[in-house]
Amino acid sequence: MYLYIIFTLVMPSRRAAIARHARVGRMFTAITLYTIIVWSMYPIVWILGSGTQGISVNGEIIWFAVVCVS
Repeated sequence: MYLYIIFTLVMPSRRAAIARHARVGRMFTAITLYTIIVWSMYPIVWILGSGTQGISVNGEIIWFAVVCVS
């Protein structure tokens, strides 16, 4: 589902926003990029924390809090 959502944000939704107005397209592109970056951080934090125990539990909690607030 993650890949489908990313595809939808990047392709058809972006085209529709650009068709509305150039400024709307630029704003939509910026918000889409931000969303992709933040959503991509969740599995990275999980892999580093619970998955491989690469960071401490406290570090994992802090990173998840940072990602949630973003």
